[in-house]
Amino acid sequence: FTKTLFSYAKPELYQVIKMREQRIALTLLLILCFAVVTISQIRTVKAENRIYIRADGSVEGTDKIQRNGNVYTFMGNISVEGTQVDGIIVEKDNIVIDGAGYTLQYIGNLSYLFRGINGINLTARNGITIKNMRIMDFVFNIQLHKSSNNTILSNYLSTSELGITLSDAHNNSVIQNEIVSYGENMFSMLNASSPNIQLFNSSSNTISANYVYTKEIGINLLESHNNRITQNNLVSNGEGNGITFYRYSVNDTGSGNSFNNTISGNTITEQGIGIKSLTGSKNIVSGNNITDCKTYGIFLENYQQINVVGNNFENNTVGIFLGDKASNNTINHNNFINNQKDVTDIRSTIPFLPSPKSIWDTGSRGNYWSSYNGTDNDGDGIGDSPHLINDVNQDNYPLMNPVDIEEFIIPEFPSWTPMLGMFSVVAIVMAVYRIKISKKVNQHR
Repeated sequence: FTKTLFSYAKPELYQVIKMREQRIALTLLLILCFAVVTISQIRTVKAENRIYIRADGSVEGTDKIQRNGNVYTFMGNISVEGTQVDGIIVEKDNIVIDGAGYTLQYIGNLSYLFRGINGINLTARNGITIKNMRIMDFVFNIQLHKSSNNTILSNYLSTSELGITLSDAHNNSVIQNEIVSYGENMFSMLNASSPNIQLFNSSSNTISANYVYTKEIGINLLESHNNRITQNNLVSNGEGNGITFYRYSVNDTGSGNSFNNTISGNTITEQGIGIKSLTGSKNIVSGNNITDCKTYGIFLENYQQINVVGNNFENNTVGIFLGDKASNNTINHNNFINNQKDVTDIRSTIPFLPSPKSIWDTGSRGNYWSSYNGTDNDGDGIGDSPHLINDVNQDNYPLMNPVDIEEFIIPEFPSWTPMLGMFSVVAIVMAVYRIKISKKVNQHR
């Protein structure tokens, strides 16, 4: 009716409208044709079921991993689906798997009974390096089982369960990875917690310079010993535990505990508990910065002969908690700054518990306490009067100034290693010098 009205009233206006409608229709047609062609050229992302790097070096299950000698490089993102499958199963030793910034991701059924198990499965493997990869949504993003001398380097892992798990694994290095845990998972449903990095019955591993964010557990040691946990940045939202020690056995000493581990130079902040130990012996906690923990900086229960030396406890609800079986521990050269309470010691509330208790000074130097009100009349940097911790504990030599905790960070290599290297260089130089002297002597003859 409108067209008819315009055609009789103003024919020229009708012609203009008609021409505009034709142009619009032509434009829409061109857009539609372009979209059809573009969609037809989009390659469908293929999800793999399982990928193998075989013992003979061949790759099965994907065309997105390129081999060059012993280096295997991702050429694109890889998606894996299927019920309880592994992403990549490695059967060859002494290789490098370089993610080149690409992602290995499980995209199948994400329910706990059906989802992918291991992103990368290293079982009985030696000399593997996994680097520059993004791994997401597997139960265990990287699993090392009965594997030694492997390196996990500069990867990004996102998970709701466990990031990197070492079981019966020795002499491995986990370095400079970013591991982010999100949301609740099947462990939470079972009233348990899932760590971003877990060591079970594993020894002599290095966990260093990683960034770990978690609402549950950052790093967990379970019946593991002689490991080095150094220079990591452990962050939470006030709910998680930075580093924990657990056990399966009931012995207070021996193989059931985690012992002779070094926890040094870590930054542990905004945790529920910074370091939580339910058992263990002869571990070293030194040079760590433990701040803003909502309950305890360190929680020690059933813990024997721990050295807590040169740490910074600042703005925590409680700096250190000592349980009724926490004894023979050495706690000195630490900074206790602006904690709501510096120390809670159950032994001070139960007087009939047997000695010995913890030792709070070296016999000449103790800890720095921001709450200490004593004087230093002789100017030696030591308070003239003891600092009373509670009814049964005191620091006899409180420090007047905070400690530089960097002096207590244990270096990545034992102190004798640089010396050995220096002696080796000197030996080589002397050998070269002797050869030159011998040549000159022979020429003069």
